Amino acid sequence: EYGELHVDGRLDDLINIDAHKVLPNDVEQHILNIMNVKECIVLKIQVNNKETIGCLYVSDEKITTTQKKALSSVLMEYETPKIYIKVDTLPRTKNGKISRVDAHKLISQVINTYP
Repeated sequence: EYGELHVDGRLDDLINIDAHKVLPNDVEQHILNIMNVKECIVLKIQVNNKETIGCLYVSDEKITTTQKKALSSVLMEYETPKIYIKVDTLPRTKNGKISRVDAHKLISQVINTYP
């Protein structure tokens, strides 16, 4: 209404995909609300020289196609993760927060091991 942008989370976590701004906290909150995951983190990743969104998540089950469709119904296409990787735990800092730096290293290692 007033032309203001309210950012939930850290501004330096903001992801730019094809000139679109993606707020990771918003995407993560939608994933937690829609999918049966305990915790997750979304990051900008490179796949075949193209930037996109990837998601590391902790859950007892794999994310289903139905859940992905439900998520894509509330997020813009550029906000929706293209790759989901199930992990036992997310990397943490000494303070117990999720480490975006270590999570990015982890997701990059997994992606680079695919043929």
